[in-house]
Amino acid sequence: MSEQFIELETPESILESQQLLHLLSVAIDELSADYRDALLLRELEGLSYEEIAERMHCPVGTVRSRVHRARESISSALRAIIEAPAAKH
Repeated sequence: MSEQFIELETPESILESQQLLHLLSVAIDELSADYRDALLLRELEGLSYEEIAERMHCPVGTVRSRVHRARESISSALRAIIEAPAAKH
């Protein structure tokens, strides 16, 4: 019996991943400083909302709002870019 290997990382999938990461980076860069800082502290540094509030000198509710709005903004930006080619057909 011959072994079959499934190649998960094709050149196309690697390119698509790189393009998506670039688009994500651009979307993050376009956020306001407050939204970007709150999001990065939460997602990259793994801080709790309370820890972020202390670091940013603002209420926890404000941090939650900033993280939520940052996520929405990024989601909308990526959705618009990803769906744009489909609209051309």
